[in-house]
Amino acid sequence: MLATRCSGRASVIKTPQLFGDCNPGGSKHWIRERAKLGKIRLLVTSDKDNPTLYNADGTMIDSPDVRRRMAVLDNMTGVRRLRLKEGIWATAEGAVYEMFNAAVHVQTRDQKEFKQFFLAMDEGFTNPAVILVIGADSDGRWHCFREYYKTNIIPENVVAEAKKWYQEFRCTMAGVDESAAGLIASLNSVGVRAVGGKGRVLDGIQVIQNRLKVQGDGRPRYTVDPSCENHINEFESYIWKPEKDVPEKEFDHTLDAIRYLHDALHMPEDLPPVDPSRLTETKLPGDELGLGRFNFDELGLGNDNLD
Repeated sequence: MLATRCSGRASVIKTPQLFGDCNPGGSKHWIRERAKLGKIRLLVTSDKDNPTLYNADGTMIDSPDVRRRMAVLDNMTGVRRLRLKEGIWATAEGAVYEMFNAAVHVQTRDQKEFKQFFLAMDEGFTNPAVILVIGADSDGRWHCFREYYKTNIIPENVVAEAKKWYQEFRCTMAGVDESAAGLIASLNSVGVRAVGGKGRVLDGIQVIQNRLKVQGDGRPRYTVDPSCENHINEFESYIWKPEKDVPEKEFDHTLDAIRYLHDALHMPEDLPPVDPSRLTETKLPGDELGLGRFNFDELGLGNDNLD
């Protein structure tokens, strides 16, 4: 909308320009990514560039108001200081996944290292519709290879994209929010084996936190491809509500999808193992529609490895 006001058609000025300002956010914030692509020019500034705080010679203005304002910045700690004082695009204050480190968890992996693939999905229209391609290797490590993250897309198009990726990666199943009955039915109708998952939010968060921990072999149990920018940004921006053990309901769409997948795979202990090669044929107890949960112990994906 704003860009249309700077088209130059009115010939008011020779070189129309659009300016904006912001504080740094997560390392994969869309503004920073557009700057990397050369679509916008990002001018990095600091408090020393503020003429209401500093003189032209670089000395701080000596006034009670300036000293008060600078004291607020100087007293900041953690990520708030990195972002607001030092101008660094860093993980959010009070991040649910504070152990997420792009240097550790963002990496490229070879598809040939993986024994099985899944889709993790979150329904959306006004909020983003999400599809993630998740691979599981022989050690039970997960890797997110690809993401679909779009708003205002009709369900039919989301289902079509899910089917394409499901077939391309030869996925075993898709984990979906169990309350999205229409989406589950639509996916199953086109051959995508969709299984509902939900679980308690806090339980799911702990599962993902455990996966992000670097293990004794020096590797985490969950990594993300660099191309999955929205997934990375949500890891860095998903925060707790102040003084509450409840996360804010934002920047959670890809993260919810991972929770749904885990819950869909995490079957009760009393159900028998299922041969993965026969998942499209086998019905489990209490699964009249053949859409129940599976035991993936044979692939190192059982309850112990998913926690």
